[in-house]
Amino acid sequence: MLDEVTAKREERSKELKRFKNNVVAAVQLDEQLAALEKSNQQFLASAIRVTELAKNPQIFYNLEKETGVTMVDVRQLVTTAPGKAAADSYMIVPFSVSAEGEFKQLLTLLKRLEFGQQVTRISSASLSPAQNGRLSLSFTIDYLGLR
Repeated sequence: MLDEVTAKREERSKELKRFKNNVVAAVQLDEQLAALEKSNQQFLASAIRVTELAKNPQIFYNLEKETGVTMVDVRQLVTTAPGKAAADSYMIVPFSVSAEGEFKQLLTLLKRLEFGQQVTRISSASLSPAQNGRLSLSFTIDYLGLR
């Protein structure tokens, strides 16, 4: 009987310790929730819409003006959202891009894409000589997008 009481007491002590830890952690829940909501809003603000076929390539043409490269070809590879998921569900929106410029300009373009407002991933890239001592860069880039 003494063993049962001791076991029950230990069990209750563990439960009490867990409750105390939960109370301590709960103090930060409002701050953590606010941080998660802010982060989600930033993702929503930076995600492109797959259906905005005229607006989406403007990202590259704005970078063309800022970096001095020449955009030869910009194509969004996905034009519609597949399936019947929620309207605000995330998806990958790939682009195929060809640009020409000096090495430093092309490197600046890639850095601006990598560290820009949108969430991106360059999945492939190819660099080759072009005319007038310039270089040609062809790459595929994936953007975080919304349906």
